[in-house]
Amino acid sequence: SVIVEQPLQITLSWLEQGIVKNKIFTITMRTPGHDYLLIIGLLHSEGVFKQLDDITSITLESQDIAGEGEQNEWLVQFIDGIIPDLASLDRYLMTYSSCGLCGSTSLKALQLKTKINLSYAEHNNVLPANSLLSLSNKMRTEQGLFDLTGGVHGAALFDMHINLQHSFEDIGRHNAVDKVIGEYLLAIQAAT
Repeated sequence: SVIVEQPLQITLSWLEQGIVKNKIFTITMRTPGHDYLLIIGLLHSEGVFKQLDDITSITLESQDIAGEGEQNEWLVQFIDGIIPDLASLDRYLMTYSSCGLCGSTSLKALQLKTKINLSYAEHNNVLPANSLLSLSNKMRTEQGLFDLTGGVHGAALFDMHINLQHSFEDIGRHNAVDKVIGEYLLAIQAAT
């Protein structure tokens, strides 16, 4: 078995001074599946939106690109009054399933674009070393694609009690992380 990689095009749409603007944000290579989560995680990680409520919809625009037969072209629409933050981005339009640094045109483009909530640190929660070291093995038990192919990355989110919360696989490790982030953001929204 061989892992699949296909292009994913993300187009952003917003209203600016009464005019609908559309911009292709990126074309990235990814393992198909959980694209909705990947899009949310990627756009949030890149600082394009601050909260999920800024987005009205994420919809599939095309069933087929260049005969691939998969769902590869997505449109992200923002609510009235929200203009996506594209000024901080300094990347080429095409990205690949590699480390996530590819396509960056400066070191400034690699800076963290969103704040990370480290509230757990404020409560002096500490994981014992053996618990921390067990996380990789716990995640590995959820990697069905890796079992089949031996050639896919995984990412997971655990709570402070070492319970697996979210886990995804993708040919690109940054894509797997963005899928985890996307699902986490949706879970937070559902809980509020």
